[in-house]
Amino acid sequence: MKITNCKTQNHPLLFQGLQENLAMGKEVTREFRKEFGRLHSSSWVDTLLSRRGGFWNAPYKMIELRDKYTLQAQLLRGDKNAFYKEKFNSYEDFIEQLKLRMKKYKSGNCVEQAYIISDMLEKMKIKSKQLILNLYLKDSDDEIPKGIRHVVNIANHAEPFKVSKPNQWGEDAVIIDTWGISNGTIKAKDAPAYYRDLFQKSADRYKFVPELSTCKLVNNELVIKRGNNLVKL
Repeated sequence: MKITNCKTQNHPLLFQGLQENLAMGKEVTREFRKEFGRLHSSSWVDTLLSRRGGFWNAPYKMIELRDKYTLQAQLLRGDKNAFYKEKFNSYEDFIEQLKLRMKKYKSGNCVEQAYIISDMLEKMKIKSKQLILNLYLKDSDDEIPKGIRHVVNIANHAEPFKVSKPNQWGEDAVIIDTWGISNGTIKAKDAPAYYRDLFQKSADRYKFVPELSTCKLVNNELVIKRGNNLVKL
């Protein structure tokens, strides 16, 4: 399947079924990795550390790698032309600046990668939304519950879209996640089980709470929302 031909469409591109959607997700992932190569991700190393039993059980080389990738992520996030630029000419300007800095620092955690994938899907006219997948500790009394927050995209989902009900996201819907999935895509209905396993967060202790995430320009300033709440990077 040639996804480059899809950019000329003037209407949402709706593939005919699950297998076509999975193939599309894999092709988008290949195009992303072809452009960016192997991005360094501090949050991915943190995930590996957690799966190994934590910081204290990790080999020293992995700790060194984590420190290096964390610095790269901080340089990317702190670059005034990436997220903290006072004014962007357009949303496309934001995406292009982000791309340049991801390549410059060879860095990209889930949120940066998800923004690029979202832009690719929009240009292909594929119906999609960006999600934050939360795995919250059930007995947490904190205002912001302890747990994991991970950003992905969902494509060709059911309408009306009920973000809080993954079992209604649609039989043919797919998650596209270049950060956390080896081939970049899985069935959307498999997301709760897949990410519980990836982050080692069991159903008896953690609840799966998905939210919509939006990123847009308002008066040439970047506004990011998680659900109805503004997000500070």
